[in-house]
Amino acid sequence: EEAQKAAQDFLEQAGMNVTELVSSSEDGGLAAFTFAGSENGVMYPADAVSISIALDDGSVCSYDATNYILNHTERDLGEPAVTAEQAGAELKKTAAN
Repeated sequence: EEAQKAAQDFLEQAGMNVTELVSSSEDGGLAAFTFAGSENGVMYPADAVSISIALDDGSVCSYDATNYILNHTERDLGEPAVTAEQAGAELKKTAAN
């Protein structure tokens, strides 16, 4: 979609490392998107950026990078304490109870 590409291009040019599309909607000639940062398969919703694009000409109508500015930082999560399989097995056990 052209509006999503325009939003991603704007955020990239602004130097914001938010590549995961979290949500999108269209209303009244605008497409609204929320993007979050991610690294090594881990998404960081606290770094979310919201942006609205005009559907007629692809211009940026608004964006909110407050969460990104307040929360974005380099992160070192280290190695996971459990594997994905172990986590899934534990969730199945918990759901069964």
